Amino acid sequence: MKHAIVGTGIAGTLAAESIRRVDPNASITLIGDEPYPPYCRPMISMLLEGSIPPERMAIRGANDFRSLNIDLLTGERVSLIHPKEKNLETAKGKIISFDRLLIATGADPVESKADGSHLRNIFTMRNRRHVEAMLEVMPEVRSSLIIGGGLVGLKAAHALNRRGISVTMVEKLDHPLPLVTDRKCGYAVARSLEAMGIALRMSATVAAFEGNGRVREALLYDGSRISCDLVVLAAGSTPAVPSIKEGRIRMGRGILVDDFLETDEKGIYAAGDVAEAMEVISGQKKVNAVWPVAAEQGVVSGMNMAGRNVPYQGAIGRNVVRIGDLDML
Repeated sequence: MKHAIVGTGIAGTLAAESIRRVDPNASITLIGDEPYPPYCRPMISMLLEGSIPPERMAIRGANDFRSLNIDLLTGERVSLIHPKEKNLETAKGKIISFDRLLIATGADPVESKADGSHLRNIFTMRNRRHVEAMLEVMPEVRSSLIIGGGLVGLKAAHALNRRGISVTMVEKLDHPLPLVTDRKCGYAVARSLEAMGIALRMSATVAAFEGNGRVREALLYDGSRISCDLVVLAAGSTPAVPSIKEGRIRMGRGILVDDFLETDEKGIYAAGDVAEAMEVISGQKKVNAVWPVAAEQGVVSGMNMAGRNVPYQGAIGRNVVRIGDLDML
C-alpha cells in the first residue's frame, strides 16, 4: 500500500506515524513545501521574539523519519493532484503515485487588498519562512504595525514589543480577539495590551501603505496616519486547498470530510486546517484551525488510511494564550 501525505505540519506528521504503527510494511511519503523537517508552528512567535533558536522548534528530525522508513520530501510544493490517476505532481516535476492520499496542507494567510501592499517590509506570519524574512530586516525596524487583533496578531504584537519595538495594532472590530471573546473579555485584553505599551486602533481599517520602495506609513480610512517600518498582516487565514484535477472532492470553506476524515473521493483524506469536519458544540462541519485539532485529526486519518475504521469524534476549538499578566483559555 502506497501512502502519500501532503503537508508536514502536525496533522501530516502524526498521520505518517500512525500509519507506520498500524502497518509496518506500507510505503509512506511525506511531502512539504518548506525546506525544514516538521516543526512546531505555534512557536514561530517565540522565534520572532528571539526567545528560542530555530532548532528548538523541531518536532521531528530527518533521522526520526529514516528510522520509521518514511520518505520525507522537503522543499517540494505539490502543484496538482490527479484523483483518477492516483498520483500527484510537484512544482519541480516529480510524479508521486499513491493508493491513499492525505491532504494536510494547512492554511494560507489572508493577503491585504490595501494600496501599496507590494512595498517591502510588509509580511504575513504563518510559518517559519515568514518569520525568518522579518528577522532579516529587524535591525532597521523601530516601529511596527499589526493588522488584525486575532491570536496571530496578538502573538506578533507581543513578540515585537518584547524586542523593544514600538507596536500599533489595527483591528476593524471594536476589541481584540473579536471572534473568540465578548466585549467584556475583549476590553480586558485591550487593557492588558495597553499596559504593555501596545497602542490600539480599534474599529479601524487600513486604506493604503505608503513609502519609497519600503513601507513607511499606513493611511487609515478615517484619514489618520501611522508611521511604521514593518507591517504584519494577521487578518485571518483560509484553507490552503491544492489544485485538484476533476474527482469528486466537495468543498465548503475547506475540504469536506466524513466521520472518518475521508473525502467523497475514496482513498483521499483531509486533516488539519484544510479540512472541514464535524465540530462538537455546533454539531456542524467547520474548519477548526488550531494545533490540538490538527493533531487529533492527523492520528485518526492515519489510522483510517492504514485500514482501521476509527470514527473522528469531532473537534472542540480551544486555545491558550498569555497576554501580559492575563491568561486566557
